[in-house]
Amino acid sequence: MGWVAMKTKLSKKKAILSVVLVGIILLMTGCGYNAGQIAGAYLYAGPVYRGGVSSYYLEPKPSESYDYLMEQNLGTMYFISERTLMIKQGENERLIKDIKYVSERLTGSFLEKNYAMADTRLKEFFDGFDKCIRYTIYGASGDKLDTEIFLLDGELYIAELRPADLFYSIDRIVDYCKVE
Repeated sequence: MGWVAMKTKLSKKKAILSVVLVGIILLMTGCGYNAGQIAGAYLYAGPVYRGGVSSYYLEPKPSESYDYLMEQNLGTMYFISERTLMIKQGENERLIKDIKYVSERLTGSFLEKNYAMADTRLKEFFDGFDKCIRYTIYGASGDKLDTEIFLLDGELYIAELRPADLFYSIDRIVDYCKVE
């Protein structure tokens, strides 16, 4: 075998090895490894809490029932990275760039202060978990966004506050790479 043929054979092996390594790195990063505690691709798994943030809000509307929400949000994808959050629901896509996550552990006193409102179901929801971490999301200009992420006993949840409606929702999301 000549020098040129041997060099070409080695180049092909290196190219194949490089492609395989890049694929493994991309797969691992996309599944939440080496990109922070919450980074990864997630899939909507269902609503877990709907309620008010003040005494003005009484009960969820019929259009916000569990079955309705499952039907409306089925297939919604969440892509979380260190600087972006993308929510893709069908053809609609919401991309938030240049964000910053600030994490804080939710202790009993923190929950009492921040989540024991007129609707006590919210605090009761959090009381069901031993290890609670909230990721508050700030935009590029430093403003607090209406979306939060919670890591509760190893499971991820995404929450949205709609101040105009005095409504707070929490949905469970699951690692896309682990969905069967």
